Amino acid sequence: MADIILSSLIIFLLRCTDITFYTIRILMVMRGQKLLAWFLGFCQSIVFITALQRVVSGAHTTWYLGAYAAGFATGQVVGMSVEERLGMGFLHMRIVSVCLGEEIAHQLRLAGFGVTEIFAKGRDGAVELLHCNILRREKERAEAIIAAIDPNAFITAENVRQLQSGFFKEPSM
Repeated sequence: MADIILSSLIIFLLRCTDITFYTIRILMVMRGQKLLAWFLGFCQSIVFITALQRVVSGAHTTWYLGAYAAGFATGQVVGMSVEERLGMGFLHMRIVSVCLGEEIAHQLRLAGFGVTEIFAKGRDGAVELLHCNILRREKERAEAIIAAIDPNAFITAENVRQLQSGFFKEPSM
């Protein structure tokens, strides 16, 4: 029984590693990181085949299939967490403030962020719409600046890739 549990644990860890690599690899593909995506795909393939070989060659398929499935599910969450901690890439933040947009823009610029201000009309009247492109790892710092000035500001963010020119703070490696 100890051998079955140990083999199941190994299958779980292999599958968890495989899917972690897969999750990060897909995100690197979306960000145009070709070399890193290739490397992760290479590693993922080796780990995947090793895990699959252990499941298929094992006699205790119920245990092994359970470990395989649990490793898959866990690997997705681990991959997302690892990618989030790495903070690679850029975010485009949209900030809507009713009356404090100019001050938010000023403070973000003082902190080194590029900001574009647009005066707009919302449901209840005039608002200021700010566009700010930032490094993903600086998201919390930008959010803290915004919240300190206008805790009611509406903020959305999405991943972006720089295509040409403009102000992007260069990543410090």
